[in-house]
Amino acid sequence: MISRYAIGAGLALVLGVPAFAGPASERVFSREALAMVSVDQQVIYTHSRDGASQEELNPITNGEIRIRVQEAESGGSEAVVTMGEAGKLKPVSAWPVSSGNPIVPIFLESALRTMSRVTGGSTHYIRNRIKEALSSGGTIQEIELSVGDQTVAAQEIVFEPFAKDKNRDRMGPFADMKLVFVVSEDLPGDIVSFRAETDGTAYSENITFARFDRGS
Repeated sequence: MISRYAIGAGLALVLGVPAFAGPASERVFSREALAMVSVDQQVIYTHSRDGASQEELNPITNGEIRIRVQEAESGGSEAVVTMGEAGKLKPVSAWPVSSGNPIVPIFLESALRTMSRVTGGSTHYIRNRIKEALSSGGTIQEIELSVGDQTVAAQEIVFEPFAKDKNRDRMGPFADMKLVFVVSEDLPGDIVSFRAETDGTAYSENITFARFDRGS
C-alpha cells in the first residue's frame, strides 16, 4: 500500500515537462541533474509540509526523500525514489536517469494536489495553470549559498502560477502561491531546495538537500 507521502509516478509524469519550456523551466527540468550520481550512490533530502488546514494538508514534520541510482534490468541506469518519515521509507517508483531529477515532478504534483484538497479546486485546472507558468514564466536570480561546508553558485527560480489567473478570487491564499526552486550544478542531483508557499500560514512545503551518500 502506498503511503500518504508517495506520489504515483504516473500522476507526476502527467505534469511532466511543458511542451514549450522557457529558460526557467528548462533549467529546473535539466536532464543532466543526476550526471554526478553513479550507480549505488544516493542523494538524500528532507521533506516537510505544514499549514492551517491540517486535515487536508496531510502534514509532514520529519520527512525524507532518497534518490538512489542503480542498474536497470533493461540496461543503463535508473533512479529509484523512496519517501516517507525518516526511518520509515517506502518505494515510490523508478525513473530513467536521463529524465532528470525525479523529485521535480513529484514535488509539483504534491503542491497541486494539496492545493486542490484545501480549496476544493479542480486538479485538472490547477495542473494546467502550473504547466502554463512553467512554459512561459519564471524569474531567475544568480545567487551564492552555503551547503554544508562548501559555498556553491546557484540559481533561484520563482514561478507564480496564479498571479494573473482570472479565478484568483476563488483560490484564497493560494492565489499568491509561489513555487521556488534553488538549483546548482555544483551539487549531486542539481537541486538545493524546492519550496511552495502561500502568504501567511495557509500552506508551505519544503524539500531540501541534506547529504550525498557516495556508497561503498
